[in-house]
Amino acid sequence: MIYCPNCRSKEFISELNQYNILEFIDGDFRIIRTESVEEYRIFCRECGRELSNKNGQIIIKEQKSYKD
Repeated sequence: MIYCPNCRSKEFISELNQYNILEFIDGDFRIIRTESVEEYRIFCRECGRELSNKNGQIIIKEQKSYKD
């Protein structure tokens, strides 16, 4: 079994990889179509850390730091 290297959870989730195209019609937003994105991101379901696969192993993806 493969676990999250941060919290040892065995459950993972993906970021949604689709979005809706909307138009404003008759005073309301209407979905015109839904499109999918080929790329996706994976997160630990328990701790929320972003993960990636490197050589068949789960690793914590480095988070970018933002300075004020």
